[in-house]
Amino acid sequence: MNEEVDDVLIRPITENDVDDAENFLQFINGIICENSTKTSFSRKRSIKEEVNWLQKVIALYKEKKMLQMVASKYGRIVGMCDITLLEERKSHVGDFGIAIASDLRGKKLGQRLAEITIRDGAQFFEGRLKILRVCFPASKTRVRRFYELLGFETVAVVPEQYSFETLEPEMIMLRHIAKENQS
Repeated sequence: MNEEVDDVLIRPITENDVDDAENFLQFINGIICENSTKTSFSRKRSIKEEVNWLQKVIALYKEKKMLQMVASKYGRIVGMCDITLLEERKSHVGDFGIAIASDLRGKKLGQRLAEITIRDGAQFFEGRLKILRVCFPASKTRVRRFYELLGFETVAVVPEQYSFETLEPEMIMLRHIAKENQS
């Protein structure tokens, strides 16, 4: 599951990553603090929160409920991508998310990281993953185009889901993995 793309190592999260929590914290807080990025996070995270998050993700990974891929360049976290299976009657649906460091956007790293995560997710979840779902503020048109390139289709726009300066709608897109595997 480890792959190298242009000096960037793409790999699943490991227990050793807890010891590198500061690196993960710098990455996510960098994303949160960008003025141009509208994330679902409303504030910076603390080191304690990041350690707790890493421990939770590693536990979900061990239970095969979440695949968290990490992209690092010369030891610096530059991207993360995940698929988290929902529960019960929705356990065939995986919530999909990706974040790339601002200095590496527009260089195809995000596309490669997403493709690797989707490919590895199909194997990791042993056939349970049928649908990928992604949700984001509808005003993020570049994000929508990115997901369309990955094969996602818009299925809904839900009003007033994000609270920024004003309330913004949420775009929901799906990609049907089960149909792809039947071809």
